[in-house]
This record gives sequence, C-alpha cells and structure tokens, in this order.
Amino acid sequence: MNWSELPDLAAVILLACVFASISRRRPTRISRIWLIGWLMIVVHFAAFLFTKMPGIWGTFAAVVGLIALAWGGTLFMWGSVPNRKENSVWWMLAALLGSIALYIPLLVAGPAPGWVLDLAASLFGLLPLAVALRAMRNSDHSLRWVNVAQYYPLSIFLLIVQNRPGNGAALALNALLFTVYFGCCIHFWRAYRRATAGKFITMAGFLAWALVFVVAPLMTALWPALHIETQVWNLPKLGYYVVAVGMILLLLEDQIENDAEAEGVTLSLLEENIQHTKTLN
Repeated sequence: MNWSELPDLAAVILLACVFASISRRRPTRISRIWLIGWLMIVVHFAAFLFTKMPGIWGTFAAVVGLIALAWGGTLFMWGSVPNRKENSVWWMLAALLGSIALYIPLLVAGPAPGWVLDLAASLFGLLPLAVALRAMRNSDHSLRWVNVAQYYPLSIFLLIVQNRPGNGAALALNALLFTVYFGCCIHFWRAYRRATAGKFITMAGFLAWALVFVVAPLMTALWPALHIETQVWNLPKLGYYVVAVGMILLLLEDQIENDAEAEGVTLSLLEENIQHTKTLN
C-alpha cells in the first residue's frame, strides 16, 4: 500500500466532516453539491492508497482515484453555476463527467487504439460546444461559453500530446486536471460577485490546486537538471486545505447574509403592524 497518502486522506476526511457539520445546520443545494465533491476527494486519496498494488488492482485504484479527483473538481465548479434547474446545465454536467469517465481509463489503463483515444479526447471539445449551441435558443448563460473556452483548447492539446512516447500520457492527464481546477477558480469568480474573504480564499486555493498540475511538469521540461526538495512540491498541495476553509467561510457568509435579511424583514413587518395599530387607535 502507498502509506504516504494516509496523512492526506486523514486530513481530507477531517475537512469533509467539518464541512458536513457546518452545512447540516443550514443545508442548501450548494452545500450538498460541495459535500459530494469533498467525498470524491476522499475517494481519490483512499484509492491512491492502493496504487502500488501489482497488476490490475493497482491500475484500477489509479483510475478510480483520478476519476474521483476530476469529478470532485467538476462538482465544485457546477455547484457555483446559477439556475441549475435548467436542462442544459444538467447536460453540461453529464457531458463533462462522462468525458472524464471515458478518457481517464483509456489513457491510464491502456494501451487503447489511437483512434479510440482521439475520439475520447475530442469529446471534451465537442460535447460542451454542442450543449452551449443547443441552449442558445432558451438562454445564453456566459458560464457555458466559459466551459467551451476551456475544454475546446484542452481537447486540441490532448490530441497533440497524448500519443507522444514517454511523457505524453502524463502531460495529457495534468492538462485535464489543471483545466478542471482552474475552471473552478473562474466559476467562483463569476458566480460570487461580492468581494469577501471567503471568495478570495477559495479562488486562491483553487488556483494553487490547479498549478500543482503544471508547475512540476514545466520545471522538469525546462530545467531537468534542477533539483527541488520534495517538501517544496508539497506546498501547493495545501490548496485543497485553503479551498475547504474558503468554502466554509462562504457558507458562513451566506448564513449571516440570510439571517440579516430575515431580521430586516421581521423588523419591517413589526413596524408595519405597529403603524397599523396606531392608525386603528
């Protein structure tokens, strides 16, 4: 077993429990979606405990862990989308989750025929574009086109690098995970217009989380002789701790705002009743 993942697993389980405890007191649709996302992150670290097992079981654990990691980020992103009751929003979620679930096993468990892997990579660009074009008749939410602007270039990049000998599969996987978590950063920026600590902390955490998947490959490619201590590479992994803190702050800020609005409505009704009583007297 890969015992090095155990501290991260314990930490994420603790964060998920804290998040569940806070969201349970005032449950909302966003808090439930975010909680499912954190459970996906727990599955990711739990599966990665078994990636060093020999044969098919180690490969299966890696596939499950990577799909859970990408699905968790996709759910975080989707939770910040307004008007989730629209059918097109559900279709976009299904397109992204389905593309991830198809592509990662083909890439990691391989070797898959080149045309099959190319088709799976093309879906990242084609499916979000099809959903966005189909939804233009009813509504034209800009976040749909943000998805298209992210995943269409990703699809092209995957087609270029995924079949490259050596590090092609690693580059493709890192590009996919970077796109998912950088998309979370963009979605939270667009969805939360108010400038609060929760918003900026969450965005900073997602940005750090996304950079984990590009900084190390770039450093290896540009300066292969440069040696950096493992502890330095572990610093960006703190991104998911920062994201958890930011999300908790967002939930608390929403609760405070809702309580203030409810108190304002109550005071307004009380003043109306007092005025009405005075008029009758």
